[in-house]
Amino acid sequence: MTAPGQRPPWLGGSGELGHAAGYGPLDATDSRDLADAMAAAPGGRWCITFTGADGRPVAHGCARTGPPTGLRGAQPEARPRAGPGTRPRASPGTRPRASPGTRPSDRAWTFTVTPLGSPACDHASETPGYRPSTALRHLVEIRQPTCSHPGCRRPAARCDVDHTVAYHLGGRTCLCNLAPLCRRYHRVKQARGWTLEQVSPGVLTWSTPAGRRYTITPT
Repeated sequence: MTAPGQRPPWLGGSGELGHAAGYGPLDATDSRDLADAMAAAPGGRWCITFTGADGRPVAHGCARTGPPTGLRGAQPEARPRAGPGTRPRASPGTRPRASPGTRPSDRAWTFTVTPLGSPACDHASETPGYRPSTALRHLVEIRQPTCSHPGCRRPAARCDVDHTVAYHLGGRTCLCNLAPLCRRYHRVKQARGWTLEQVSPGVLTWSTPAGRRYTITPT
């Protein structure tokens, strides 16, 4: 994960920690070594997550292809997701610097970035049916990497992607109405006396049968 204005450790512009899913934090040197090994293998999926000052994910995007040869030391071009009636535009200052003898098209690395933490959801990632698309599930898991019950640390990849408002009651299959819940707390949510509300995308409030309320936010 990378804070706004920072460059990922692999690009050589930051000494911040990296993170390996299922393992934990990695220092910048190990992050670069791991990314170099991944870049050498075909078929890898490349994504970038932007975080706020508090470390929470605020936007995420994936590239259609791997990094161009010789990209080290350059910064990827991040294109915001287009809303209704708009066209994606490159963010100022994010186009990689071309080296002598290299064409810009050989160095461009484009990510389509989707906001994750906006209080108002534009439903741009909504799936029309009950089952979320692979891309939508990926965004939910990036925003909330663990179960959404307070204190549960089960990885989101091993959880159900749950509709906060049930689909058959009109709940959307969208970032503003989905959250990862492990099977245990999925059942708890459905038990008598328990309620769960997603007050804004990724911010969920649990109410217990005893009347206690707990609010969790993406971490």
